Amino acid sequence: MHFELDPNKNESNRQKREVCFAEACQGFENPLHSALLDERFSYFKERWVTIGRTSRARLAVAGQLYLHAEGEEIIRMISAREAYDLSRGIRGRFYHQNKKTTTIRQEDDIILYFKKKTSEKKIGYQTRVKAALRDFAKNNTTD
Repeated sequence: MHFELDPNKNESNRQKREVCFAEACQGFENPLHSALLDERFSYFKERWVTIGRTSRARLAVAGQLYLHAEGEEIIRMISAREAYDLSRGIRGRFYHQNKKTTTIRQEDDIILYFKKKTSEKKIGYQTRVKAALRDFAKNNTTD
């Protein structure tokens, strides 16, 4: 496999997106890189989008053409950029288990107890009630 890197396009890309083609090419060396055939438009050549980790530990996204010439595979780089840095992301931030609405009628003293406990920790009292019920269910196996 051979990479074709146009120096003018590389410099333009580096100034615009702060990633040079040579670094983006390192993503192809990672066995966990992921490539997707770009079928959004009617290109005359195979256009791919590849994401992979570089030696600088950056996640790079590269757009490239996949060509065959004289029995050799050629990858002509079109563009490259750094993917979003998700290293400080919150795993499962928007995942929620399916919940069912129920009504449990409680006396004021129980509700006030949980509201007071939760105001100290800045969480909702219903979250605290759910945690208490889960703990009870986990530790109480008698019927």
